[in-house]
Amino acid sequence: MAALFFATDVGDRASRLAVMAEEPVALVDRLGPCTRVDLSDGAPNDWELGVGYLPGMDEVQVDRARLDLRGLAVSVPAEGWSCVPQDKGWRITLAEPARLVSIGFDALPVRPAGSPTRHVLLSPADPPGPPAFMSPPFVLGSAYAHLPVGISERIQGDRAVVTITPTLGTSWVLQWADGDDATDLNTVEVETQIRSVTIERAVADVRLELRPDDPSGEAVLVWNRPGVLDPGAGLQPVDLSPIARQRLTDRLTAANALAPPPSALSLPVRLVAATGGPVGVSGTELSVTYGAWAVAGGVALSLRGDPLPLDLTAPAALRPAAGTVSIAARHLGREVNGPVGPPPVAGGPGVLVAGDRWAARAVRVAATGAGEDAVLVALTVDLGADGPAEVSVELRSDLQGLPGSLLGAAVLRLEAGRLSHEVMLPSPVTVPVGRVVWVSARTTAGTVRWYAEPPTSRGAAPEAPAPTVRVSADRGTTWAPIDERLSGAPLPRARVLHRVDPPFESPVVLAIEHAGRPVGGITLSPVRSSDGEYAVAGGSVPPPLLDLLGRTTGHGKSTTTVVASTSAALDLTITRLDLSYPPTAGPTPS
Repeated sequence: MAALFFATDVGDRASRLAVMAEEPVALVDRLGPCTRVDLSDGAPNDWELGVGYLPGMDEVQVDRARLDLRGLAVSVPAEGWSCVPQDKGWRITLAEPARLVSIGFDALPVRPAGSPTRHVLLSPADPPGPPAFMSPPFVLGSAYAHLPVGISERIQGDRAVVTITPTLGTSWVLQWADGDDATDLNTVEVETQIRSVTIERAVADVRLELRPDDPSGEAVLVWNRPGVLDPGAGLQPVDLSPIARQRLTDRLTAANALAPPPSALSLPVRLVAATGGPVGVSGTELSVTYGAWAVAGGVALSLRGDPLPLDLTAPAALRPAAGTVSIAARHLGREVNGPVGPPPVAGGPGVLVAGDRWAARAVRVAATGAGEDAVLVALTVDLGADGPAEVSVELRSDLQGLPGSLLGAAVLRLEAGRLSHEVMLPSPVTVPVGRVVWVSARTTAGTVRWYAEPPTSRGAAPEAPAPTVRVSADRGTTWAPIDERLSGAPLPRARVLHRVDPPFESPVVLAIEHAGRPVGGITLSPVRSSDGEYAVAGGSVPPPLLDLLGRTTGHGKSTTTVVASTSAALDLTITRLDLSYPPTAGPTPS
């Protein structure tokens, strides 16, 4: 993308936008079009490289920031020159080294027919040398047919003007000589006066600086060229990338706090020359990608079989072009036995559990891929309390469709609130695949609600024979069913987790969903040097998730809550989830 390149002395914001939208004033030469900047001696000339502003971004990633400078060929009358007679001609001395373009003098009288050819000669005088230019030239043969002449002479009224290819020097000798052959050419005296000297003006000691945002601050030198910036030297590339990222990010931070924000972010540059003159600017390129941090500071998730909410903050109504994610996780040696299921819902129905009201839910043990028996090591339940409470969560065998003998239990102490709890069994319990076990709960202090599965999630866990929910009012002596044929009959949320033995060699997929629909998965690979460690570094964010973030509305930042889950029990930290946007980013197409 070519950068906007505009002067900073444009007045109001609307006028500046109009100038930015126009093509720069261009000067065409053999090196291509360029923008001409006329520098005065020692006076700064302020310009800017700019790209469009996008709201809600956190940083600017500079892919390329550069421009080309060149000296421009502009002919101007020389100042402070002098001339004195020398060697039957005139010695012309410039006030300082410059590229000589032409010399004007009084035209010579017309010579009689048949006279020897009169030639005008121009030779360097300091140091002295042979004629560098001669008009008309001698014919030297076919081998010299393409040798450039470099000099021409024209008559303008009573004046003659000798023009040469611009040549750098300080002192020259202008002479005349008669002869038709180079071997008998002799200088002659003529009556004339030198009237004008024209040089090609060139800047000298040019430097490009990055202007400070604070007027009292110091500029940062980006590039300088001691001496004359000779047009013949061609393009001078200038790389601004090393400092552009920090400066543009600083400007982005400031722009995010403005109301209204600016329409563009700019890189303020300043051209300065000790000796003024025209400079050509071309090849302006400011290629950037905007970055946003969706999980600034990192997010830790303790995944134990229930999907957990994950808040992603991104610029509103803009679709990221790409994203990278970095995650570190530790496998805890257990996995959900069966499907993970949908995330819990806020509030909703449930079963009241108290000291004199027990509840149990049947779960059929699913295959683990490690044989005919599953080694159960943990349970998860979704409990809530209005105040302090103590709950015994138990795993029981199945006795002809009823909760049977106790296989393992653990006590939870709850404060007010709701939480999905993982309960580690005191010792592993081996159960044949396909058997039914019961997860039961009772309180030893207080009352709790055992929240139910969402109505749409029936069948998410392995099927168990109906009735799958029982309650007891006599401390487990008898168990009565809850009529599940009634609309909205609660199915208490419970999962069992089986043991997974190392080595952990298979990847783990972190599933991402939104509103009950999958929006991609992120694969975590085992770290070979550490058993149980998983990681992804700079992995790609799934395109459906990018689409989702681009469907948000509003201005500035927008937060989208997705849910993350895995079948494996993991302690997981999303260290970075970085999104990148082009300057032309827009919303996800509908």
